[in-house]
Amino acid sequence: MRVSFEKFTGFQNPAFRFYIDRFWRIFPAFLLVAFVTIFLSFLNITSPTLYSSLTLRSLIMELLIIPQNFLVVSEYFSGSIIPPAWSVGTELQWYILVPFVFLLPKAARWLVFLSLLFGHFMALNPTLSTYGGTLCDYLSGASFKCMRMTDLLGYRLIFFVGAVFMLGDMIGVYRRNQNVQHLIMLCVVTIYSLIFFISAPSTGDINSPYVAEVSLGMMIIVPFALLSFDHAYSKPDNYIDRLIGRMAYPVFLTHILATQLVDAYSLDFIRSNRLAEFTLVTILLAAIVAAFQHYIDKKRYESRGFS
Repeated sequence: MRVSFEKFTGFQNPAFRFYIDRFWRIFPAFLLVAFVTIFLSFLNITSPTLYSSLTLRSLIMELLIIPQNFLVVSEYFSGSIIPPAWSVGTELQWYILVPFVFLLPKAARWLVFLSLLFGHFMALNPTLSTYGGTLCDYLSGASFKCMRMTDLLGYRLIFFVGAVFMLGDMIGVYRRNQNVQHLIMLCVVTIYSLIFFISAPSTGDINSPYVAEVSLGMMIIVPFALLSFDHAYSKPDNYIDRLIGRMAYPVFLTHILATQLVDAYSLDFIRSNRLAEFTLVTILLAAIVAAFQHYIDKKRYESRGFS
């Protein structure tokens, strides 16, 4: 993300150009899949309850994407056009912060990272929280369900995602510059995750939503990223890598729709193997979306002046 944003710093209004670039990268494919999903629901081909449950307000909120990680915990939220898109909302919130974070002085960036990390660690430790592990005590009357802090602050909101993005940036800085300060912080994060993953069962925190997954993920991804960084940037670019990269987002967007289509119209010749059927439909839908996104990306690269 740092590399992507820094390419815009040679132009006027780099933050604005970065936001426009991210818009064309995220929204066209999302809106295509969203409107197809709504249309199929309207025709009763897939889940008819989706179309009937949509209101103008919920439709606008979902199509904006950014509020979606808040929508999943709203008591007024009954469904979703693309259920996993709440994570894209969190990602877009980070994109909004990127120009402010990477244009900050180095000391201020460290302060932001440590603040995010502290909030995230506190969220993963409900027993340390003065709110007893839930948000109910101070969100009474707000449009939120009684969700544990490990779910909201430890997983869905910007504490976790922001910390992970900045952690990835620190890994890249260290591998390029061999900066000892960055290496020390990476070691601290890994050791903390390991200690917490071992000790959490004694406090019961390990049973809180997403604690085990997040802690184990942090414990594995930091050393793995450190070890794989050189290999990732030293090997020549190839067609398979580009193809996987182009298909990743379309697969993410279409796999729920593929499940609905498989449930509605199971293909006789592979009915006995639902996994194969689901894989086939997902790849087909994703290929269509990827072709559409490839056209958008060509225009995006032309307008921004670099690939």
